[in-house]
Amino acid sequence: PPGKRTKPIEYNASERIAICQEINKKLVERGIKPILLKYLMAFMVVESANRRAHPTLCRFEPHVFHGSRYKKRACRDGLPSCTKDVTLSQVPWYRGSKRSNCPQGSRPSPKRKRTGGPPCIKPGNIDLNSEHTRRDSFDRAAKYNLLAAFGSTSWGSFQVMGYNLIAKGMIKDLYNGQVAEFMKEYDTNPEKSNVDMVVYYIATGKRLQSALARGDFRGMAANYNGNSKSAIDHYAPKLERASRGAVYNLKKAGLDPNTAT
Repeated sequence: PPGKRTKPIEYNASERIAICQEINKKLVERGIKPILLKYLMAFMVVESANRRAHPTLCRFEPHVFHGSRYKKRACRDGLPSCTKDVTLSQVPWYRGSKRSNCPQGSRPSPKRKRTGGPPCIKPGNIDLNSEHTRRDSFDRAAKYNLLAAFGSTSWGSFQVMGYNLIAKGMIKDLYNGQVAEFMKEYDTNPEKSNVDMVVYYIATGKRLQSALARGDFRGMAANYNGNSKSAIDHYAPKLERASRGAVYNLKKAGLDPNTAT
C-alpha cells in the first residue's frame, strides 16, 4: 500500500467530532436515528486510539482466516472463500505471543501482580504477534484467498470486520460486490471508506442501535465486539471511560455533550 504518512497519526478532537457528525449525517439519510457523538467518539478511541484512516490501519486475524468460517463452512458450501488448502507455513498463525514465557495457546496474566494466580491464562485462538497481524500479513494472505483475507481483517478507525462488510451489504452496494474495488479505494481514499464502514455496520444492526439509544455500554459491547461475558466485561468499561473523555472534548468545542449533531 502507499507508504509515507503526510498527516499526524491521530485525529485531533475537532477532526473526530467532524467524522462522527458525518457518520450521523449518513445514518439520517438512511432513515436511522443519529447516535450521540460521545458514543461514536468512544468507539474510535477504543478500537484504534483515534488513529487516522490509512491503508495500513487494519488488523489481520489469522484465527479467523484459519477458523471454521473459512476452513470448514465456506468449503462445505462450495464458496470461493474456502481456505482448506492454505497452510500455516503460507499464512502463519500462533495462538498467543511468541515473546512471552507462556506456551502457545496462553498469554501472561495481567492480574498476576495484583491478585496472584497462574502466570499464564488462555487468550483463546488470537494471535498476539504483530508480524502476523499487520497490513503486510493481510497482503500475504490475500495472495492465497482475497475474500477470506478481507473477511478476516478489521478495517479503519472503527475496526469493522471485513466479513461484516460483506454480510451487511456494503461491498455489494458500493463496490459492485468486488472486494478488490474496496481495496483500491481504501488504498487511495481511506477517509471515505472509514465513514462508510461504520455507517453500514450501525445501520444494519438493530440491537446495536437500541443499545446506543439506551446508553447501555454492555449492550454496545455485546453487539459491536462480541457477546461473550469475558469480552463484554473487558470492552464495556473501556467504552464508558472513553465516552467520558469524549464529553470533555465536546464541551471544549462548545457542544452539548449529549448532542448527536
